[in-house]
Amino acid sequence: MSGSRRLGVFSLTACIAYTAAYYLDWPLFRFYLGNESFSFGAQPESAGAPILWYGWLVMAALIGVLSRPCGPADRWSVFARQQAVGDPRTN
Repeated sequence: MSGSRRLGVFSLTACIAYTAAYYLDWPLFRFYLGNESFSFGAQPESAGAPILWYGWLVMAALIGVLSRPCGPADRWSVFARQQAVGDPRTN
């Protein structure tokens, strides 16, 4: 897969994941500025207001990176698949 196709798959998937994480309030983690700590769950109100943006951004980036195998195959993986299956054109 060419670099521009990879970037396109990553961008589209990360954009959808970020939008879903934002609207469904699914941050990967929360950052509490009051005590300067990261948390995977909610803290008591005494910790202050959480910053969710970091968690949304990291979640979207991870889902975008993990979406790479779901994109169109590049020529080397097609060639390897043909060799493994025994395509008559390659024998």
